[in-house]
Amino acid sequence: MMPGPERDEFDDEERVDRSKFLWNQQRYILENIKLADTKAGFVLTISAALLGTNLLPSGHLQVHLVRATTARSVALDGVDVLGIALLLGAVLVSAWSIAPRLRSSGTASPVSWVNVARYPDAESFREANRTMSVGMAADYLCEQVFYMARICARKHWLVRLSILMAAAGACCVAVALILQ
Repeated sequence: MMPGPERDEFDDEERVDRSKFLWNQQRYILENIKLADTKAGFVLTISAALLGTNLLPSGHLQVHLVRATTARSVALDGVDVLGIALLLGAVLVSAWSIAPRLRSSGTASPVSWVNVARYPDAESFREANRTMSVGMAADYLCEQVFYMARICARKHWLVRLSILMAAAGACCVAVALILQ
């Protein structure tokens, strides 16, 4: 926990500044989430295209499997199958990174759309917002920023993994093509 002034030491003006800071953090994290989703979509598209060209009836995987007689051809088949498995993994990991994350605090609160949807009706949500202090709003926003940052970090980790898998898979497939 970072050192700082006690909660009671904040006046209303400082709480508003805290809220502005948290809103800026939230916007920054949202932009990073969008960036991760864009990268994942790109990796998914390229990996799926490479995977599709290898699995078509005229693709080179069938050629390898038909002539798998020598040790060299068996090794090439192994490299090709490894490449295809890595490309398939890249597609799946990319898709998983794009999937929506539905984490929440578990109770109805104005933190995120997941929590807002837990209110039984619009009037309950409106009443919760009317009775909220500026400090409570900043605390709720702080919670949302925390969960969004965790989601963002996870998305970027998955995108990095899918890029590595796609690159390795493409290299394996290329080696198998070149050496056949």
